[in-house]
Amino acid sequence: MKVGIIINYNLSEQESVGHMDVLMAMFNNLLTMFEEVHVFSMHDSRADYNLGKGIFVHPMPGNGILGMFRNALLARKIIRREKIGVIRVMATTKSAFVAEFATLFMKVPIILSVHVHRTLYQKQSGIALNPAYNFFVELWERAALWRADLVPVISYFIRDYVAGLGASPSKITLHRNFVDTGLFVQDRKPHKGMRMVFVSRLVGAKGVDILLQSFKIANKKHPELELYVAGDGPDKPNLEELSRKLGISNKVKFLGAVKHEKLPELFGECDFFAAASQAGFVLNEALSCGLPVLAADIEWTKEIISDTVGVLVPFGSAEVFAEGIGKMVSRRAEWPEMGRAGRELAVKELSIESYKKRELELYKKVLHL
Repeated sequence: MKVGIIINYNLSEQESVGHMDVLMAMFNNLLTMFEEVHVFSMHDSRADYNLGKGIFVHPMPGNGILGMFRNALLARKIIRREKIGVIRVMATTKSAFVAEFATLFMKVPIILSVHVHRTLYQKQSGIALNPAYNFFVELWERAALWRADLVPVISYFIRDYVAGLGASPSKITLHRNFVDTGLFVQDRKPHKGMRMVFVSRLVGAKGVDILLQSFKIANKKHPELELYVAGDGPDKPNLEELSRKLGISNKVKFLGAVKHEKLPELFGECDFFAAASQAGFVLNEALSCGLPVLAADIEWTKEIISDTVGVLVPFGSAEVFAEGIGKMVSRRAEWPEMGRAGRELAVKELSIESYKKRELELYKKVLHL
């Protein structure tokens, strides 16, 4: 049997933000159960990906409503031609639309993964919430959840969100993000001062502006603090300019994109991880490397971050997050124990090995194997 994966962002973007390792772990794991993996890459016209034997990439170049219909027709043709037996969709929006129409009147089960609370993400990103647009998108989401045979979610927070959209409780299953605990290991390197680090694509929803503003406040009380920001994205020039305006450019280092396999080395040179807004896989990776974590209480972070592994602060203002930085610094003597507890949490509950087993169980369930 063959499996199809519809991803909401094209593979080139996944490469640029260091997520290809995560996707390849998923694809290769699926090859232990399926003969072929067919990847439908949205908003993509590139066809020269070489992901290895048994993995085939189908670019879906269409944009807008008409483009989505064209993508759906193209996907439908490929699903029929390749005799794809099950579809995995990685978001409730455009890729779910393609999956719904591509499989219309076809008995192909759909696994619809939900990672993000859409309306909350829009607010954090500064996207204007047009009521008419949101009304139709919510109908779209509800239809996608109704069509799906199984709905894996990364947290109880997202579980409640999709349940509120009408997803049947019998379809919803908890399936947390993972970390490669073999790659992300503790390797502390002595250094002067104190370094906090953040890693992400530099876009509005990640709250890097709040992080910079809070760092300025905290740095007045703790002048030994430094901030490393790793990642690239459309907001990088504006954030660099903001650091200059705040007068902290000598204490903030924008490292640009860092290869995924190099992140453990970066974490080993820092003292704690700090995320003022959303944080995905990288939060688990920081824990696995034994870094204490300072995080905003948003979405699912409170399900992972406790006082034993870090500090959780209310989401919102730079002043509040600066207080969190101060609290983390005041617990400096506890950092080694926090690091050990974080590493233990990653190994026991977030390892890639347990994820792979759960992943295959999803397919066995919808295929009644």
